[in-house]
Amino acid sequence: MFSVSASEHVLDVMPSIDVALGGAWLLVTGLVAVQHYRGNVPPRRLPLLLGMCAIWLSYGLLQLTQGGPLRTGTPLNYALDGLAVVLLTASLYGFFGWWRRREADQ
Repeated sequence: MFSVSASEHVLDVMPSIDVALGGAWLLVTGLVAVQHYRGNVPPRRLPLLLGMCAIWLSYGLLQLTQGGPLRTGTPLNYALDGLAVVLLTASLYGFFGWWRRREADQ
């Protein structure tokens, strides 16, 4: 009686997945901040954890701008793409710094 194509069903589910992933990112970033504030995260491990959060956010921003709800070619799209590239670069720098310090400790 009611026929729903697979593409219509996927489009209905995607915004809820985006909200869930955004909430999970906020939760993980908040937990890292709380654990750092309590002193449970060693300072040399903090760049690794922040880098993981930043790379996750960078991926999410690229998903939002590349075929997501934002139209291509708008200033907001370009700004979010730029922010995603900056976050990706910063996270890779954090990973490299963590790796160098880890190698120096061993």
